Amino acid sequence: MDLRERAVTYCLDENHTQDETAKVFGVSVSALKRWIAKLRKTGSMADKERKRIKYKYGPEKINEIIRENPDAYLYEIAERFENGSVTGVKSALDRMGITRKKRPRDIENETKQSEKSI
Repeated sequence: MDLRERAVTYCLDENHTQDETAKVFGVSVSALKRWIAKLRKTGSMADKERKRIKYKYGPEKINEIIRENPDAYLYEIAERFENGSVTGVKSALDRMGITRKKRPRDIENETKQSEKSI
């Protein structure tokens, strides 16, 4: 904020060009233009406070579903949520660091046995 205020003051109050001001303060001209426009529009150069994202797929609910049915596929987990999607469940699991890779164990064993018989 201090840099923004000093740069805009230098440009507007001391009648320097935007190019000159950008070079003196080491910022881009486009950033300086945004700051000036924001100051004129809102009276402040402060950024808006960011809103927290509320995820549809809460970790508590997903953990509960996985505990109840540890072999559930993504689509089965998604069905437990209203308007659930496989992509949304996958993203939630990625955020939680949980993988749901399914691999038939019988195929792996058959391959190993056939290699031994050769």
